[in-house]
Amino acid sequence: MSTLPATTPPPAPRPLPDDLVLLVIECCEEMDHYDRQDTLAKMCRVAKRYREAAERRLYRSVNLAGGTGLLGHDHDPSPLQTLVKQARLRVHVREVELLLDRRQVRRAGVAALLRNLPNVEALVVEIDTQPGVRALLAQPALRLLRLEADFSEDLAATIDAHPLVFANLERLDVGSICKPAAVRFSQPVPPVRSLRIQEVADVATFEGLCAALSTTLVSLRIPFFPAQERRPFHLGRFPKLERIEMDSSAMVASFQAQLEDIISTMRSMATLPSLAALELRGTLLVSATAREGSLLPEIIPASQEEVPSSLSEAILDAVPSQIRHLSLVGTCPRTDDVMAYLLGPRRPPKLETLGLGGDLDCTLGKVLRYYGGAVGGPYGALAATLERADIQVVSVDELADEW
Repeated sequence: MSTLPATTPPPAPRPLPDDLVLLVIECCEEMDHYDRQDTLAKMCRVAKRYREAAERRLYRSVNLAGGTGLLGHDHDPSPLQTLVKQARLRVHVREVELLLDRRQVRRAGVAALLRNLPNVEALVVEIDTQPGVRALLAQPALRLLRLEADFSEDLAATIDAHPLVFANLERLDVGSICKPAAVRFSQPVPPVRSLRIQEVADVATFEGLCAALSTTLVSLRIPFFPAQERRPFHLGRFPKLERIEMDSSAMVASFQAQLEDIISTMRSMATLPSLAALELRGTLLVSATAREGSLLPEIIPASQEEVPSSLSEAILDAVPSQIRHLSLVGTCPRTDDVMAYLLGPRRPPKLETLGLGGDLDCTLGKVLRYYGGAVGGPYGALAATLERADIQVVSVDELADEW
């Protein structure tokens, strides 16, 4: 009986160099949240020598809530459970999203954990979690750089009661400005440089908040929605503003009513000496008779036919002339009007960067970036004009980190 010849087993795979593994861990920062957490959790188990590097990134930003783990798996301990049990990991925590109610804060070890997170720089409060917030802010050495929450009288009082904690606050993200909210800041006023507001239910409170920050604000995001009290924002009182983002969403019919406020607000920017960047985000619904909540179809150029040209022309005419960076996102202004604006004399003379997003990136941005003058016709003429003026066309997503 014949026997099979002996075979030589393949050589064992060479281990990856440590530098390469550490680079993989570092690159996890570029992943979306769930892929990042999943990959880093696995890297913690690869080898002890990689654990510290992976844990440092895994626990840098945590969601403190009751329930299951980071990925929603019952067998995964949640960040809250892990940090309660493993105090050594708490030094890595830089950002906390707090989702603990009064009952959960009373659980064994939770309040003690919140009083022992000394390196937290950013706090996100999604719901009314004042007991947890108070426990976290009780740390005498805590210095927050960013706060994200709805602006209410309780929040204003919390900031007022912890002047040292907020002494270095640079960014305030406000989900909603509710009425009434007493704006009370201890002196010195927190040096907030960036204020981002998602919804304004009370313009007077918004103006009170901005007035307290008028000498420090560099970046401002303001919304225009049908539900808010109608009133323009006068931005000439904020001399240090360098970047403004305006966000609007409405039916075409109701947008006409908002237009006066938007134009008045934009014209008030003309006196800002440091203003360099303006981003306009406009999403118009198809028409006043469209099904409520239905947005214009993406990617299809004809989707903008329902947007009256007069609306987008009026907005483009109000763009302040001193800006160097202009971003247009959404379905309004219309593509044709944007092209005419960029080809004509109304374009800001010092414009360096044109950022496009949403439908405008699909209908115009990608053509200019990928084909340029090769397409001919109006697109080719615009590409050549922008090239001669040394204006770079980018996707708005590419500007997110810079601005």
